[in-house]
Amino acid sequence: MTQSWARFQHDGTIRFGLLDGEQIRVYTGDMFADPKATNISMKLADVKLLAPT
Repeated sequence: MTQSWARFQHDGTIRFGLLDGEQIRVYTGDMFADPKATNISMKLADVKLLAPT
């Protein structure tokens, strides 16, 4: 199964995470160099998806 990374904004903060159905599992660190999973998930409807950079 392919993992889909997303860059998004929530409450004025830009973050990234993995799409998981209607949720985004939030990660910290560098997406391309050892990203770290957090215990935070957000509803996709509650965030603004951003273009990759």
